[in-house]
Amino acid sequence: MDQQCGQTWLQTFSKINSLYSSANPLDSLQLVTWNDYEEGTEIESGIDNCVSVSASAKNNSLSWTITGQLSTIDHYVIYSSTDGHNLTQLGTTLTGANAVNLCNYSLSAGRYAFYVQAVGKPSLKNQMSNPVSYTPQCH
Repeated sequence: MDQQCGQTWLQTFSKINSLYSSANPLDSLQLVTWNDYEEGTEIESGIDNCVSVSASAKNNSLSWTITGQLSTIDHYVIYSSTDGHNLTQLGTTLTGANAVNLCNYSLSAGRYAFYVQAVGKPSLKNQMSNPVSYTPQCH
């Protein structure tokens, strides 16, 4: 069965959720997969949601665009780095947002690389943006 960029997964659980509730709980659920890493059917590494994140910074605003299945994204995480290797989480934002004001964060003077991570819904892949070099100039 084709993964359809995570839509098969989401539609399956949407159907299950329509049949059960806290008043009528499902006792158990078994997910049957071949789970072969060589064939790309494993789910531990995350079901590919075909999402890509492109970020940019201008006028103290970090913004991003998403291509792919937006319905597979749960939220976004904003990271900064001063060395390009070690990341510091600055904050999170809900889907629907596509920019943050970098002056809202307590950043020391200097040059940073900023990243935006699109966090997938459960069992769907997380995707990370390109690094964005920027020196905040907050007053």
